[in-house]
Amino acid sequence: MASPADLGVKVSQQQISLTLAEALKLIEKLPQSLFVKTAEGSIAENFSSFNIDDEKGPFFTINCAWERAFQATGEAAITQGQYSIKLVHDFLLHFLHISGIEAHGGLNLMLRRVHQLMAMLQKLIVPVASMKAKNTGNGPSASSLNIKLTKNANKGTSLKKQIAQQDEQDNTGEDPNYEPP
Repeated sequence: MASPADLGVKVSQQQISLTLAEALKLIEKLPQSLFVKTAEGSIAENFSSFNIDDEKGPFFTINCAWERAFQATGEAAITQGQYSIKLVHDFLLHFLHISGIEAHGGLNLMLRRVHQLMAMLQKLIVPVASMKAKNTGNGPSASSLNIKLTKNANKGTSLKKQIAQQDEQDNTGEDPNYEPP
């Protein structure tokens, strides 16, 4: 009969597995405009080694790879192609079933990393979805987004004058209402 600790491990592994399945669905929705990296990219370099430190355990390997790939750049490290974020997904899925991953709270820490992965993926998908909505008429038109009206700025001026000032600012790159600090 399985001990309560074994059942807890199984439940945690199942929860991580389900969350990784959700992450995979998000990965499939990533925009094709993302960069394609080579084997020298940060994801490929850090998520290709399956060597486990015997003293520190499997989560140490996951955490080191994660920090090297994402700590400085976050979602900017996410790419398409053979050496893409899918490699991170597969890496995490592999380590999920490695003996000893549950030691020192490894499964809870791994779940945290999977949630961070989900958050990064969602940051990349949401802007694309909102851009599509704007282009299909479900959001404000592109021309309405170009008009930048600031609170209390240009008080008493007509909308046409504000638009003309905005166009002039866009063309010159200077803000006529700018006051240095």
